[in-house]
Amino acid sequence: MFTEIFGDFVVAGEAIRCELPGGHYATATIKYDPDAEAPWNDAGHGQVRDVAADYSRPRGKKPGEIVLGGGGRGHFWLYDFAEACKTARLDGWGYHGKSVEEHRAAGLTLRQIAANAARDDADALAAWLNGDWYFVGVVVQIFDANGHEVGDDCSLWRIECNYPAPHKPRGQVNDYPTEVANELLADAIDELRGRGLDLDPPPGTPPRVYAMTDWS
Repeated sequence: MFTEIFGDFVVAGEAIRCELPGGHYATATIKYDPDAEAPWNDAGHGQVRDVAADYSRPRGKKPGEIVLGGGGRGHFWLYDFAEACKTARLDGWGYHGKSVEEHRAAGLTLRQIAANAARDDADALAAWLNGDWYFVGVVVQIFDANGHEVGDDCSLWRIECNYPAPHKPRGQVNDYPTEVANELLADAIDELRGRGLDLDPPPGTPPRVYAMTDWS
């Protein structure tokens, strides 16, 4: 398995590697997902709309909306902060990795928690617009000792990469893409076993810790 995670900031094309029995090895590569839609199209985010620019101002900005970004290409992205606060309170949004109950125990009111959660959501969406994080695919491939790919690669797309997570300690920002890589590796090994290639070590072989290195 991949024993380490991708670094705190990953660019498309970066990969990690782990050794497998019989001289085989596996790589997990980050690839930019060009087909991913904007994150606010997913559930759990506030409403965002694109409006034209009126000189240096967004045209038709409504009360309760805040500017996420734009202005340089004749348009602005507006976030309905007031509506997001209502949704956050109704749906029980937490923030910074903590639940509503945990924030309540720390002395915050439901109104304060909802406002902070909406602000956290707006900050994350603004960071996506700024290119600070993006959606990627994780592609796992298995190779033999001669560097020839065996079997088909396994992949999963629309994975958040470099997602801003202030509650996580250094080195854990991209732990989820690595979790995905290990799940895909298990699938790839199962697929090879179905073809008669068993990557398990012979009986009696002592347990081995596979080292992983950056592979770019």
